[in-house]
Parts: sequence; structure tokens; C-alpha cells
Amino acid sequence: APAEPIVTTFIGTAAVSLTRKLVYAIAPANLVWGSAALSLIRKTMLAGPGQVGSSAIALRAKTLSATGIIGGPSKIFNSTSTWVATSTIVQFEGIGAGGAGTAGTYTSDGSPGQGSGGGGGAYAKKRITGLTIGATYIVHVGTAAGDDTWFQSATTCLAKAGSNGQKGAVAAGGAGGQASGCIGDVCYSGGNGGAAGQNSGGVGFFMGGGGGGPATDAGAGVDGSAPTGTQAAGNLVPGLGGTGGGGQGGTYIGFTPRLLPQTGSQPGGGGGGTGWDNNAAAPGGAGRVTLTPLTA
Repeated sequence: APAEPIVTTFIGTAAVSLTRKLVYAIAPANLVWGSAALSLIRKTMLAGPGQVGSSAIALRAKTLSATGIIGGPSKIFNSTSTWVATSTIVQFEGIGAGGAGTAGTYTSDGSPGQGSGGGGGAYAKKRITGLTIGATYIVHVGTAAGDDTWFQSATTCLAKAGSNGQKGAVAAGGAGGQASGCIGDVCYSGGNGGAAGQNSGGVGFFMGGGGGGPATDAGAGVDGSAPTGTQAAGNLVPGLGGTGGGGQGGTYIGFTPRLLPQTGSQPGGGGGGTGWDNNAAAPGGAGRVTLTPLTA
């Protein structure tokens, strides 16, 4: 009868010796012989129990991060809460809240009536040590500009929120949350909001800028765009939101709202701007925190 499946990790010459003795290796319900068993063991040792072949290699790539070895499932927080520590080391990944787009103010003399998009939230990643297993820690998820995202305290690790948009013709968009203001081992800035549109001579053509996209673990967020086209050509297009959750800008044409600005998506998308104060601009998306226990 074949031997029982392996449950102990073997490497090097021990793995080779074990391969010669066993009929099959770590492959539930699958017989693996000779050199195939050796190959399987080599791949399986890269990961952990229950993982074989290419899936073992993929798991290994995810398990061994730059900050340590994963010691448990990650937990995602979309709102402020608490976390009971299951490890003395944890990896914090946070995205700041997106800033709100802004509505312009129109007056009868044709003053600028456009608003720019809000900035996207920044990304921060940090390896935190010295936690007490069983202790409760605060997880703060920001909800708006000025409300940053952090874990344990705002001086331990922090992801900056984006800024709100501004009023006025071609007003600059809100700045994305800045990496320089974050606290972490790896930090990226959020995308800037798109600028407001150019005033159209007081005839009621107002275009908002798009919201900035949030930063992610892959890099900085994408900027929202400014409106494009001209009134004369009839091809006016509001500002588009940055990739990853920035909201599209709104339009106010002929004193009538034609397209409402879009709210920034969670996590960290900036809200779209719009024209005229009767057409409220959109808020940004809330931030997010992901905590992953580490063993080293």
C-alpha cells in the first residue's frame, strides 16, 4: 500500500531521499512517481500545504512580500472600526479618502461658473511590529478631504486624503493626497483633480473637471482631466475621472443641468466638479485599510 501523504516539510537531500521511498508526494488523489514526484516536491516546498505545481509558485509570490511572511488572512476595513491583533506583526495598507469636486458660482455678469475635480487619496504601506496579541487597535478610515486614513495612531502609519476642488474658470483641480505627507515604508501620491472648464461668456455653458484617481500598491493615482471641446463646435465634454475611481465632471448647458457629476468611488476616488451653484458637486470616495498579519 502507498505511504501516507507528506505533512512535514523536506528540502535538499532529504526531499530527494523521500522521493525514492514514497509512491506519491503532496498531491491529494493523484499518484506521482519518480522524477515527477521530485519536481512536485520542489514546487510544493515553495508554498505550503495543499498547494502544488504552478499554484504553489503563484502562492509563494504572494506570500513572501517585501515586508514579511504572511501569517493569516487579510482583513479589509471600509469604515472606521477596531482590530483585535492575531499577530505581533502586521502589514498596513491604507488609501486616503478622495476630495470632493466643487460647484462653481454663476452670476448674471458672466463670472466663472465652473468647479474643478477633487484629488484622489494617497497609498501607504508599512510593516508594524511590537503589537500585543489579543489587544484591540483602532482602524481609522477617512471619509473626506482633511480626514486621513491610519492604523493604531495617526503617527504610526498614515495615508493622506485628497484635497477638494476649486471654483472659477480653469481653476486647478484639488491636489491628490501627497506621498510626502504619508507615514509608511512605501507611499504613492493620489491623482490630481481635473481643472474646471473655461467660462463661456455668460450664456450658461459650464463644465466641471474630473476627480483624481486613487494611488494603489502599483503606483501613483491618475489625474482627472479638464473639460474638452468648444461651445461653437458643439463638442463639449466634461472632465473625466482618473482611472480607479475618480468621478466624471458634470455639465450645465443653457442653464439646465445635463449631466450630474459623479461621486468618487471607494477607495479614494476624487469627486467630479460641476458648474453653477444650483448643481451641487460630488463628494469623494472614502478610504480603505487592509491589515495582513505577518509571522516575520
